[in-house]
Amino acid sequence: MNHKLHNFTKIYFNALFGLYRTFLSKLYIQALIGIQIASNFETTLMEEVKDAKQTQRQKRCDGTYQSS
Repeated sequence: MNHKLHNFTKIYFNALFGLYRTFLSKLYIQALIGIQIASNFETTLMEEVKDAKQTQRQKRCDGTYQSS
């Protein structure tokens, strides 16, 4: 009886550990994807800010800029 319980416990913990490892690797991959998306978003944001500043500068030079 004790031997069967030991085997069951071993199998159970191996399965649990396998699921845990899978979960962690998926979490790691999602974190990497999240970092990549955030990085792309930041780059896009920086480009938009640069474009807005450029447009503002251009309007000032043209005399079409109006401060609110």
